[in-house]
Amino acid sequence: MGKTIKLYGFPTSVTVSDVKTFVEQCTGEETVFAIKLRHDNKNGRAFAIIQFTAANYAASMMSLANNVLRLWYGSSYLKAQEKEEDIIVPKPINFSHSLGDVKLYFGCQISKRRFSVLWKKRDVSVNFGTGMRKIHFLFFHDHVQYKLELSYDNIWKIVLH
Repeated sequence: MGKTIKLYGFPTSVTVSDVKTFVEQCTGEETVFAIKLRHDNKNGRAFAIIQFTAANYAASMMSLANNVLRLWYGSSYLKAQEKEEDIIVPKPINFSHSLGDVKLYFGCQISKRRFSVLWKKRDVSVNFGTGMRKIHFLFFHDHVQYKLELSYDNIWKIVLH
């Protein structure tokens, strides 16, 4: 089981703060990592997507909500279901590879064998790593440091010569 659940059946007047207080009364303080609150127009109820700090808190809340005795919030009983995706996925930035003293050329390809250089720079550092969806090019120009960041979508368009 993951760390995120959908808890539904709240009245529409409920707030994120109300949900957090209620849930942490069941699972303990500082157990909720993030909450998204949504309203279901079909049945006039609200539901909360709740990401916990650990999977055991999500499992505990699931068993409380799906118990035969039911979990009540005021006059509303709540149901829960597991969610596949977390609300916030912490992604540590870890540059596992770095290249120094790289020459960087900005320009455009004008034929199969010709590249028109608009600007070039020496002493560029390149940072990238597994799992990263970006490549960082770091360089100084006129005593100011710049960072060029290429996203995953654009990386596939790069042609190396």
